[in-house]
Amino acid sequence: MARFRIRQHAEAIGMKNPTDLMRATGISYSLAREIWKDVDLNLNIDTLRKIAAALHVAVTDLIVDEPTS
Repeated sequence: MARFRIRQHAEAIGMKNPTDLMRATGISYSLAREIWKDVDLNLNIDTLRKIAAALHVAVTDLIVDEPTS
């Protein structure tokens, strides 16, 4: 199952909460909060590009494919 590693990258550059993520990326607060809580999301590529740019990482760094049990 694929999951996102957005919060981990955000915290690595000093972001402390969804508000920091929202301000840096321009995404809505509700989406930033869902990302922060690691809710199962279906993000589109444009949103992932925006987040990756703000976090100074590649889009592929934001996604981890973990084997299912």
